[in-house]
Amino acid sequence: MKKLLLITFTLVALLGCETEPIDPAILDNLTQQSFQVNVDGELFTSSDATAVISNGQIAIFAGSDTSDATISINVASTQTGSFTNEVFATYAPTNDVAFVFTNIEQTPNGPQPNGVFKILSINQNTQMISGTFEFIAHSNDVDNPGDEFQPKSLTSGVFNIPYTTGSNGPSSGTFSAKLDGSLFTASSIIATLENGLSSTVPKRLRIIGMGDNKSMALDFDDNASSFTFPISGIEASILYTPLITSPSGVFSSINPFNPSAVVGNITISSHDVVANKISGTFQIKLFKMDLTGAIVGSMDVTEGVFNNVTYIDNTD
Repeated sequence: MKKLLLITFTLVALLGCETEPIDPAILDNLTQQSFQVNVDGELFTSSDATAVISNGQIAIFAGSDTSDATISINVASTQTGSFTNEVFATYAPTNDVAFVFTNIEQTPNGPQPNGVFKILSINQNTQMISGTFEFIAHSNDVDNPGDEFQPKSLTSGVFNIPYTTGSNGPSSGTFSAKLDGSLFTASSIIATLENGLSSTVPKRLRIIGMGDNKSMALDFDDNASSFTFPISGIEASILYTPLITSPSGVFSSINPFNPSAVVGNITISSHDVVANKISGTFQIKLFKMDLTGAIVGSMDVTEGVFNNVTYIDNTD
């Protein structure tokens, strides 16, 4: 079954292996905005990659110029340097949550991180951040040994991209919910509209609220005004990460052993497709699974609200 360690852009637990150094000629090109990396030898580029520096963390998100593939790199620091135990990185070849790879390999001895991530420069005058990275991306679906789930090698990664700071990151608006009765209020929000898996599949809205080292992510089709759980398909999902400096411990709306136990809803109250702004409410019962897929915990999410959240349109 799928091991739900993604999120999207949430954060952190890395590594300690050596890889080949980046070609100095590549570093010379960091004067212009760019993001590129070789994925199994194929060049991945992103002309609109961006970063957020907030709450003591650096969050980088890059969408491919030629496909639906995405890369996220999250560093638990706001300083330059080489990091080993402060990074959680993901590679997603498509919009399908089954195909999310991370720099964390799940082994019988527990999670084993890998990679080399360096922040070379944070220029406050130009609001640009640059660095290099390399890592092996592993699928969290240990039950599917097929070729599409084999590890991906990301090498010669280099970036020089704009960053934003402040309480809301790249998205304005508010995001909050009560988690087992305790109020969670996001201090930073990232929201995007992405293409569907094909021309016949609806586009997807993704809203991630982060704060106090926690994150909550809503992911849903953009062609409906409400979603009621349990859901038989993948029209919507909700994930909560109580400690974004760790890739484990995620609470999810996906419960393959007892789908009917996932009770809740997402309701869209307004959606301005011209201004790219959306508001709504949500409530749900989430579940946590261990590495074997066994249910080991649950959480009641109530009074969830996202209000006037602006999103970046990454669709064609």
